[in-house]
Amino acid sequence: MQEKTKNITSIGILIGALAGAFVRVISVMVNMVLAGKTIADIIHEQAQLNQLFISIGLILIFAFSGYISAFFVKRNLGSYEKALVSEQERTIKVSEFVEKLRKGDTEADYELSGKEDSLGQALINLRDELKRSALEEAERKKEDDQRRWSAVGLAEFGAILQDTSDDITGLANRVISKLVRYIDAKQAGFFIIQEEPEYKYIEQIASFAYGRKKFTNKEIKWGEGLVGACIQEKQTIFLDKVTEQYVEITSGLGKANPRSILIVPLKTDEDEIHGAIELASFKIYQKHEIAFIESIAESIAITITNLKINMRTAQLLKESRAQEKNLKEQEQKMLRNVADMKRFQAEAAKQSEQFISFTNSVNHTLIRAEYDIDGTLIYANTKFLNILNYDSNSEVEGKKIYSFINVKDRTWFKELWERLAKGGKHFEGDMKHVTKDARDVWTIATYVSVRDNEGRPEKILFLGIDTTDAKKQSLDFEGRINALNHSSLTAEYLPSGEIINFNIRLLE
Repeated sequence: MQEKTKNITSIGILIGALAGAFVRVISVMVNMVLAGKTIADIIHEQAQLNQLFISIGLILIFAFSGYISAFFVKRNLGSYEKALVSEQERTIKVSEFVEKLRKGDTEADYELSGKEDSLGQALINLRDELKRSALEEAERKKEDDQRRWSAVGLAEFGAILQDTSDDITGLANRVISKLVRYIDAKQAGFFIIQEEPEYKYIEQIASFAYGRKKFTNKEIKWGEGLVGACIQEKQTIFLDKVTEQYVEITSGLGKANPRSILIVPLKTDEDEIHGAIELASFKIYQKHEIAFIESIAESIAITITNLKINMRTAQLLKESRAQEKNLKEQEQKMLRNVADMKRFQAEAAKQSEQFISFTNSVNHTLIRAEYDIDGTLIYANTKFLNILNYDSNSEVEGKKIYSFINVKDRTWFKELWERLAKGGKHFEGDMKHVTKDARDVWTIATYVSVRDNEGRPEKILFLGIDTTDAKKQSLDFEGRINALNHSSLTAEYLPSGEIINFNIRLLE
């Protein structure tokens, strides 16, 4: 560059000197033409000292002007060359930066050459945009991977839950075994709520790699510990700082404490709770993993609800069949009772041939009444009202059974009623009732315990035949016979002459 600069200075001086000489020659020639002088006159004039100084001065002035012009040219060339070098360096820097961006290096740095470096600022903006796009793409890919992972897991667990019988324990074991592998857990427990008539507790029905120190009897009191709190509050519990006393994970390499504990309640979207799942792991679960486990827990809860409904339905069906069988047996008993009552009625009709008044009053009639379990009358037919001398149902409804039983019979009848109220064996036999006006009425009575759909005693049915007149005549005949025995000699003999019966009077 310095060599080029020296050449420019020399050229400038030379051009200036030549320009000065050329101007002097032109001026002399113009003078010669105008003055009409010859060349010899011109040469003679220029040979004089003053003309020589003028020529040399003119040449020096032009040479100096050439020097000044060369100086400015040289300075402009230096600035241009510096700008050119700077531009080349900038081009190289831009190319290197662009190459890094092309290779995906969004962390590459670029230093602006000044406030007016719009290209550099545009490249920095491009880098930031690429970096933001890369981050968004990475986040989008991460979310897609998480959704794909969750979808596959839900499908696999859905298949397990669909292929489930009425065995909740078997379901729990299959779910726990699959879950610890899918989410990389090291320990797991499946807890279910158990309800006894007067006791409610939490039972561990399935586990994976739990040590004996954790749950020795597999039972937790209601509300006890983190599992109990999770179930009682129906909220997920996540611990990323686990105390050494909580649980240890044992393997062939030794023992270690987990980094996290996750306890998820088994509840439906209707807030119905069935239990909880507890997971221990060496890793800290992410939000999407916890959400996935909660979805699995909800599906398990729904499956358990359906299992319980199916089991309850099966139990009700079994009880219904048993009740149906019992009702058929009762119906058969009732039919037998009716048959017996018809037989008794037939026998009464036969006796009515000897006792006309009795036959006319009870021929093909039944007395009927119904009582609830505590002995309150809830229905009575017309024969009941007529026999016991009542005018309407309003007089008898709400009365206790003991209002129609003779005081002397209430002790043994109370025991009979308590047995019937518990669904005990029915009663058949002669029985004395009391009318509104305190008269005794004899009946061939049947008391039967009627059960509801669940097999519980619902009411007591009374069916009877009025045998009061027959009973009175029977007692009258017995009295007459006793009177004859006391006043006459009576004996019975076989055709062979052997005595087979005799009265006390004959003996005396």
